[in-house]
Amino acid sequence: MYNYDGKYLVTANMRADGSSKLSPSGRWGYFPSVSAAWRLSAEDFMKDVDWINDFKIRGDGARPGINPDWGTILIFHSM
Repeated sequence: MYNYDGKYLVTANMRADGSSKLSPSGRWGYFPSVSAAWRLSAEDFMKDVDWINDFKIRGDGARPGINPDWGTILIFHSM
């Protein structure tokens, strides 16, 4: 995780998954992900807004990987 001045945040991850059900030549999959955030509440233009304690905009992206035997998987982000 990279944090610059408490305002700009970047995280990158790499996951490797393998399955013995796949052929030996394609047994492993690699799944990168990245996220970035901007903490607006730490900016000077937000200092006079006292009804907001912490305000952050975040975006992320990833290469999904699902084993067909698992069916549908639902992912929920909690706050």
